[in-house]
Amino acid sequence: MKERQARLFAIDSTDIPAFSFKDKDAKFGHRTPSKKEQNLTKDKEKANFYGYKLHVITDAETELPVAVAIAPANRHDKKFFSSIIQQNKATVSYRSNAKLLADAAYDATDIYKELHYDGIKPVIATNGRRFRKSSVPKTKTTVRDGQ
Repeated sequence: MKERQARLFAIDSTDIPAFSFKDKDAKFGHRTPSKKEQNLTKDKEKANFYGYKLHVITDAETELPVAVAIAPANRHDKKFFSSIIQQNKATVSYRSNAKLLADAAYDATDIYKELHYDGIKPVIATNGRRFRKSSVPKTKTTVRDGQ
């Protein structure tokens, strides 16, 4: 099997509604509604749903998934980072200066440490905890040959 090398990865999760409330493995979880959904409802913050979350790392250049995990909706995205990054490392080799794009759910010290150990540059939105304001990454995410 030919080994693929990648430079830019993206990680996120998406909700999968359960078919029925009789599904005993599914749980209630939170999600942030889209802008369109927020305009249609009074609750601007969060919405509950019953089901699962699909956690995926993709090669952002080819848009192909390289590692996945599925879990009940009540589990936080951060909990699955280590397991799917290990799957990713087993499948794909990293080019120098590889980057990982992620939303604020992955803004955690242990994630930064793991990425640093693997030689991957984190491009993660800042979570607005305590005195910090939420923000999007300031790093350019464009990847060119030779970078």
